[in-house]
Amino acid sequence: MKMTLNALNIEHFKGIKRFGIAPNGANLSVTGRNKLGKTTIYDAFLWLLFGKNSAGETKFTIKSTNEPAETENVVEAQFTVDGKPLVLKKVYASKYVKTTSEYRGSELEYYINGVPKKKNEYEAAIAQIIDEEHFKLLTNPKHFTEVFDWKKRREILFSLAETKSDSELAAGNPDFGSILSELETMGNASELLKAVSAQVKKNSERINILPKLINENAAKLSQVTAISESDLAARNAAVKAAVTANNEKIGELKAWKPAESTEYTETKAELSELLRSNDKYRWEQSENNKKLHSEYESKMKNLQDVLSSLHSTKSRLDKELLLMNSKTRALTLEMEKIHSRAWSGDKICPTCGQAIPEEMLAQSKAEFDKQTDDLIAQNNAEHDRVRAEFDDALKESNNTEAEIAKVEAAIDELRKSVPVSNFIPFDLPEFEERRRELTEKLEKLSLQPAENPHTSEIEHLIAANSELEAEIAENMRIAEDIRRNADLNGRIAELKAEQAHLRDEQAKLQKRLDLANAFVRYKTDNITDSINGMFRTVKFKLFEPNKTNDGLQECCEAVAFGAARYGDINTAGKILAGIDIIGTLSERYGLSVPLFVDNIDGLDDESFASLAERVKGKMQLITLRVSEDAELRTEEF
Repeated sequence: MKMTLNALNIEHFKGIKRFGIAPNGANLSVTGRNKLGKTTIYDAFLWLLFGKNSAGETKFTIKSTNEPAETENVVEAQFTVDGKPLVLKKVYASKYVKTTSEYRGSELEYYINGVPKKKNEYEAAIAQIIDEEHFKLLTNPKHFTEVFDWKKRREILFSLAETKSDSELAAGNPDFGSILSELETMGNASELLKAVSAQVKKNSERINILPKLINENAAKLSQVTAISESDLAARNAAVKAAVTANNEKIGELKAWKPAESTEYTETKAELSELLRSNDKYRWEQSENNKKLHSEYESKMKNLQDVLSSLHSTKSRLDKELLLMNSKTRALTLEMEKIHSRAWSGDKICPTCGQAIPEEMLAQSKAEFDKQTDDLIAQNNAEHDRVRAEFDDALKESNNTEAEIAKVEAAIDELRKSVPVSNFIPFDLPEFEERRRELTEKLEKLSLQPAENPHTSEIEHLIAANSELEAEIAENMRIAEDIRRNADLNGRIAELKAEQAHLRDEQAKLQKRLDLANAFVRYKTDNITDSINGMFRTVKFKLFEPNKTNDGLQECCEAVAFGAARYGDINTAGKILAGIDIIGTLSERYGLSVPLFVDNIDGLDDESFASLAERVKGKMQLITLRVSEDAELRTEEF
């Protein structure tokens, strides 16, 4: 759509009593001293179209204070729109009482091609040609760069450049094929960076604590002789056999007598039986202690197997929770898009130009609202389903974590009940007393009261047995140290395996993180080049380093003429930059409207020529410039 201004006539508008311009579609310069009403011309033009002044205000005074209240205010403009003539006129008309002709106030009147129109008909007709927002963008060089919020500027630029999504960008570059599926799942590179960075941090914390855990377990290791537990058991069995043999020998030697009576023989047998029973009693104690050790080892292994299984379950649940978090974020983004939908609500038929019946508008609105409600309901249902799965997984994760704590507590408690390692068996109750009685009886029954010739050998064997029993106790202590070392070494091996696994995983995560950061740089370059390629002079800074974290954060600032920031551009440069932006927007929208440029006095001749060249053949330019002229003067250029 191309719209040009042929004539603009103003009567009693603000400070202007009567003034007109007639560019007839050509470029026009309006010059004069300050306070003559150059900006008022632009205010009148905007008031005619949208009821606002150049500052965007709807409430401003159009009547001059030195004129009668009943003076009518008139603005009329003649346009050519796509080759067809259009005349718009707005009058702040005086109204009088019919019977007395008494002035009773003023009200607005609207005319299109000389035909009176209602306010809504007038506004609808203008909206059919161009909406107010687009008109501001295409007629005010600073509207886009200074009035618009940076997010809105960014949104418009991205819509014009038709930039690709993160997944589409990655799909077009084989370097990023390995993260394509993650970008599709998470929606964008920012979410991927957050997820991978969080995992890297979590792994780093665990990797940093593992050496301490390994050292703590290593510090508990005992220094033991290099011997296997089976060899130690065999040695202990041999020592016990030697003790038993010595005891038997001692018994035989102590039972010496020249000749034995029946009572002597029976007493001797009773003593032998006592000694045998006592040896069996002591052996059974040792065997029971071995059984306790075996049961302890079995329980410890079972608990450690359960703990390993619970850790695997916890790791799986953590991954599921991370995935469901990503799904929830994607649903939230989708819901934002649904809520941002807006019903066009056009009240004029674009084909016939007539007003659309209210019932059809209501039906269209109802269908739009129902569709929106259905989308919201679908999104809420899916969100509830994902949330339910998340809650179930979280509950299971918490239960698993509680079970891990219970099992670890059970292991700690079990370690407190380690069977005695240096256990020394004790004799039967009253064994020594009975043995002494039988021994004394045998001595009395001895037919030969002579001193036992084997006393020295018996003492030697008893001393040897004391040393052997001390060796047995030491061997049992060593065996316990070996078993405890085996447990500790097993735990150390688990921690080192976990350490190796985490380091390997960390290397893979770092590779993914580096690739994601490389993609962000690729994405920003791609988007920036695509958008900046639409402009001659202006370049847009769309990303800048994040001030608090790694990576980039979004922005949208126009820069030009070597300035690092928009605020550093001088007034003339800002106008030229704005014209460059308007030229691109006009081309992209397919819209050309009269461009009023006020406060253009800072432009030198070269800059003004550049401005004229930029709009030549694309849009009509009307400049408002300060001169020494005492009255407003117009000149085509």
